[in-house]
Amino acid sequence: GREARQALGYRELWGYLDTPGASLDATADLIRTHTRQFAKRQLTWFRHLPGCRAVDPRHPGLADELVRLFTIPTGQTIPPAA
Repeated sequence: GREARQALGYRELWGYLDTPGASLDATADLIRTHTRQFAKRQLTWFRHLPGCRAVDPRHPGLADELVRLFTIPTGQTIPPAA
């Protein structure tokens, strides 16, 4: 579907498959470059979200803390998206 075609590396891989003599190494380099550019745009976007903060995935107890933060107590409902 449309979403799959928007996945990182999809366009570059199809370009490689459709181009006779294309270099797999160059294609992999291009995918890495585009992935880094995408990650940088994400970091910029997240930096401007109020209340958004980075977490260290290696922090002990992180999974338990995330479950606590995102668990909705019985009887409460999820507020509609803004």
